[in-house]
Amino acid sequence: MIDKNLFIDFQKQIREMTSQIEQIGNIFQDLIPKIKLPEITLPKLNYEEIRANIKHNSSYGWTLTSEMVLGDYLDKDLRKMNQARLDEYFLQYYTRNNNSFFKETETHLLKFIKPQRKDLLKDCLDNFVNGKYHITIPSLITLIEGEVTDILETKDYGKNLYDKMNKAAKNEEEKFVQIITYSTYDYLRRELYKPHDFGKKRRNMINRHWVLHGRDNPNVWTKYDGLRLINVLSSLQFIKVHKD
Repeated sequence: MIDKNLFIDFQKQIREMTSQIEQIGNIFQDLIPKIKLPEITLPKLNYEEIRANIKHNSSYGWTLTSEMVLGDYLDKDLRKMNQARLDEYFLQYYTRNNNSFFKETETHLLKFIKPQRKDLLKDCLDNFVNGKYHITIPSLITLIEGEVTDILETKDYGKNLYDKMNKAAKNEEEKFVQIITYSTYDYLRRELYKPHDFGKKRRNMINRHWVLHGRDNPNVWTKYDGLRLINVLSSLQFIKVHKD
């Protein structure tokens, strides 16, 4: 396990290092699938290893949330896990101790979600707990898109929404906790919002375009897919709260 005490210093350094971060506007491209995330230099830590852990976890759809223990998320042993094992790891993480972590996440989400989305979120969480993933997944995707819209304070959606996300990140770098932002945007660009031709074979994980355009096969949706979306929605709440 990574020494968790290092991350007290790590989080302090994140707040103090914004002058060392490359201008995000010079790194971000036109669309979120093309984003190249900033190279952050941490003098006392092996950032390359940390970056590898983040990219591994987020490539399988698991983003860091404010409720998670940072050392648990960045445990290098997770990089030895494939999709199935990592999915099970995070399912167990959320449901351990009589679902205590899931309940903590639920409380966090309901506290910070925009009021007009709270009833839909409650329905999503109730349906998820009761195994109704087919109903939950499309609604969670619309909630994610709505929350990103709030972060950017824009009425745009789709391509324009994520063009503006890129520009907003440039102005918000001093206010975001970089590691949560990094893991969340990495998942959005590499999986949830990645363009994927409808004529090609389905990707392993949920894709926003396939789901909302009715091209996906709901029969293959699982509890892991639903939990992944709840997970990223929680990450977005943290980013939203810390954007001002």
